[in-house]
Amino acid sequence: MDKNYAPLTADDNELWERHAQGIRKSVREAFSSIPESFELKPATIRKIGGCGMFYDFKIGLPDGQYAKVSFHTGGYQIRPEVNVPKKEQKYTVDPEPSPSKDE
Repeated sequence: MDKNYAPLTADDNELWERHAQGIRKSVREAFSSIPESFELKPATIRKIGGCGMFYDFKIGLPDGQYAKVSFHTGGYQIRPEVNVPKKEQKYTVDPEPSPSKDE
């Protein structure tokens, strides 16, 4: 784990598969001009440990640029919530695409 982007490992691909639907939806909402037929897939990943794990995926866009999608998993809950529905995972998409998959 470091602060640099890297190619996805087998474990990263499993993480992607668990979150792909929500990430793809968020990217398409942020960049509405992406054709429905274009397959959004990750180019690189960055993982930063904190209270839980912070992930940044760079997702290839049709114009050769990359969308940065960030989300957080894990972390310590102060008090377990009883009978409260699980919150939907939030994915944050940077509004400006990047020309690089590595920064």
